[in-house]
Amino acid sequence: TDFIAALNLVEEVMRLRSISQRTTFLLAASSLAIILAAESRAARADTITGFVFNNESYTQTSNAAPTSPTGYFFSIGATFTTPGSFTSASAAYPGPGSPLDLPPLSSTDFNYNSAQYATLTALHNDFPFGTYTITTVPTETSTISYTSDNFTTTIPYLTNLNSLSASNPTQPFTVDFNSFTKLPDASEGFTFFSIYDLTTSTPVLNDGFLDPSTVSALIPANTLVAGNQYAFELDFSNRFDFGLDPNNLTFSTLGFDVRTDGTFTLSPGVPEPSTWAMMLIGFAGLGFAGYSRSKKTLGAISA
Repeated sequence: TDFIAALNLVEEVMRLRSISQRTTFLLAASSLAIILAAESRAARADTITGFVFNNESYTQTSNAAPTSPTGYFFSIGATFTTPGSFTSASAAYPGPGSPLDLPPLSSTDFNYNSAQYATLTALHNDFPFGTYTITTVPTETSTISYTSDNFTTTIPYLTNLNSLSASNPTQPFTVDFNSFTKLPDASEGFTFFSIYDLTTSTPVLNDGFLDPSTVSALIPANTLVAGNQYAFELDFSNRFDFGLDPNNLTFSTLGFDVRTDGTFTLSPGVPEPSTWAMMLIGFAGLGFAGYSRSKKTLGAISA
């Protein structure tokens, strides 16, 4: 392409004898490369970001942290900005399932999630280390070098899960959890916390891209409903962003997520003051009726 040709011109600098000639030529070639890259991106309908994520899963059932993984799964796909920019996507890699069709998750996302594997070794049998190439139609390509696993060793968990189950949904509630430290060589580290209503099949809370030092999330009043069953997930993510690929003009991300999931059923709520008042009136009425019946009975006996 013109962009690659412009970059290759920089090599001509070494053939120039004068330092001033080299400096002038280098500045001109670099400026040209930047301009051509910008023009090339502008001419496209959109630019993809290819991604590969390896996921380690845990299940929490009490205030204590889980100790052993329940499984692993693999995610691969591409995201973009403008809905409908691309009609399909696939991934090529050194595993037995290659090439793999990537189904559309939304109008701006192709995403394949594997089945859950009992061990990391089993996952690597199907998705081994190597080069993963994600290609869309119209053609854009993102290449990711996946050579090692880089999970955090900190297991995420809620420290007040039992209190969450017994909380009053008409009042705000603060969910407390532990934090983690991103790996030194990771580009970014994020914490994600979400709650899904299993009774109504709707997401009700999604706090994402939180700093790894975050140790709580606020559930606003009237977000949850007494008696409904919910699923939650706390996710610690190490991410490696590779920036702009000068050959393909696309982006790529490699991530390692440690996820802890669980469920809870919100206890029936404490009656509101107005409800208590109605109940007391009802009790008083029953008491009065009982008192009246007693007087009538005594009167009949005395007569």
